Amino acid sequence: MSLPLASPFPLHHETTRSDSSLQGGEGILSYFRHCLDEKRKAMATQLHSLCKKHALPEEVGDAFAAALATKGKGFRPLLFLAAYFSAGGRPVSGLYITAQSIEFMHDFILIHDDIIDRSALRRGKPTLRRALEENLRNTGLAGRFDDIAMVLGDMVYAFAIESFLTVRLTPLRKEKALRQFTGAAQSTGAGQLKELALACCEIAHVTRDRVYEIYDLKTGCYSFAAPLAAGAILAGAPHRHVKNVYDAGLELGRAFQLIDDMIDIMGTEQTNGKNAQKDFSQGIITVPLLYMYEKAQACGNERVCRIFSNKHADERKYAILRQWSHRIDLPDRISRMQKDHTCRALEQLSCLKQFSSMAPTIEILMNRMFSAAEKIFRSVDLPKEAR
Repeated sequence: MSLPLASPFPLHHETTRSDSSLQGGEGILSYFRHCLDEKRKAMATQLHSLCKKHALPEEVGDAFAAALATKGKGFRPLLFLAAYFSAGGRPVSGLYITAQSIEFMHDFILIHDDIIDRSALRRGKPTLRRALEENLRNTGLAGRFDDIAMVLGDMVYAFAIESFLTVRLTPLRKEKALRQFTGAAQSTGAGQLKELALACCEIAHVTRDRVYEIYDLKTGCYSFAAPLAAGAILAGAPHRHVKNVYDAGLELGRAFQLIDDMIDIMGTEQTNGKNAQKDFSQGIITVPLLYMYEKAQACGNERVCRIFSNKHADERKYAILRQWSHRIDLPDRISRMQKDHTCRALEQLSCLKQFSSMAPTIEILMNRMFSAAEKIFRSVDLPKEAR
């Protein structure tokens, strides 16, 4: 979907950059990232200082500081700002701290997610739980690294909520936006529980609608729909428009999760920056895995069907699944599905006069994310017989 680029967003009056450098979606994203990066560093320092304030062990503080210093994609605050300015919001004190608090909410969820998944890598670096495991190995807290990581995650969540309220706007708007914010955390928890429950089911009894429900709860709501809706609410957008941007966010969440699940199948720890083949090894059912199973059933491929029936994972099974994914053109199929969801989201935004100017910036952001991701699962080194 090709949309004309324009710069609808009023920029902060303190900027010293030339107007020409800030025109178009690319300039807007660059400026937003610059402001957000500065706030991220200051907020991470503030959060880490709590360890010193409460005299926590140095080993804990060091691991916490390293985790907070690890930057992610940072697209949630960008979506929040895009929605806020598109809905007519003006630059106000505390706005970028509020935007960045959404990313700290994400950090909280990842910390707990890594504990549940027993993950060792995140963004190419040790997860908080793994860093604590190493730092506490020769202390009296050895073996309690997951417990400590969970408590630190709770601290991040409380800090995120407090920071969200920093923006200088009316209490009523902040209350409505905060309800959106905390509601996203509840939805994520519900999605996590549903995903764990679904992992106990036989894949033959799982429908795509059930998996998409988890996508919406676990990813779409807090990563896309809630940031967009919260930004629109703070700008004073009417309810029907908030609902529309929220629904568009769910479509973007499905698009994102499809690609993320493909990366889990096709990538490696080196390419992904986190544990690979995690979904299959833990019995988690995703749309790409479900599609592979459905095609195997339709084609009578008993070997692949047996792999899904016996969830014990090993490298041989991973190799067979990768081969099968290419034989059924899974990367192309999932890429088309992702693009369909993204286009539906952009069309929803473009149909709203108030938010049509936001679509080009979001399109640039999503295309950048997806193009980088697709390189991973299209460049995987397959055995010769699979090529």
